[in-house]
Amino acid sequence: MTIDYTQVKRILTASEFSLVESARPTSIAAMKSSTLKTKINQARKQADKWTGQSISQNRASGKGPKDGNERTERKAEVFKEVLARFEKQLAKAEAAEAKQAAQKKASKPAKKSSKPAPKSKQARVDAAKTPLKKGAPDPDSAKVPDRAALSGGKARVQNTRVQQSGLNTRTLGHVSARGRRAQAARNAR
Repeated sequence: MTIDYTQVKRILTASEFSLVESARPTSIAAMKSSTLKTKINQARKQADKWTGQSISQNRASGKGPKDGNERTERKAEVFKEVLARFEKQLAKAEAAEAKQAAQKKASKPAKKSSKPAPKSKQARVDAAKTPLKKGAPDPDSAKVPDRAALSGGKARVQNTRVQQSGLNTRTLGHVSARGRRAQAARNAR
């Protein structure tokens, strides 16, 4: 099916028509795959919308297509055609990108790995069994930084409040606050 742009312009809104215009062969050929994926999502939404609208209008009329429904069905057909064009072009673009990537990979010389060869399982077990040298820090007792040091200002503020209250953890703060609320409720009776 070919799209007659002058007829289609009469039944589409400006934003819908801009999507249809972007599916012209001259403009679609220059699109990248990321742009095509976006356009495919837009076209699919419009095609689904107008197909559903046509079905519900047919159901409501009880018969077949009527005058108002012909325009809706035409819109659905146009967007299905636009979707097919975008998907066809996306397949071409992805194939071309894969071909370029393969050529680029083939043209690069193989690099030697700077990583040492992985240790065998027995070597890793032996390394784990060896005693630590004197003065070396024990890996099990490594100090884990607290949450406030790792995250943004909110956690730092909360920890500061907990420290100012004289309690050790946020849990203790929660428990004491719960106790105060319970006491306030009892006093209000």
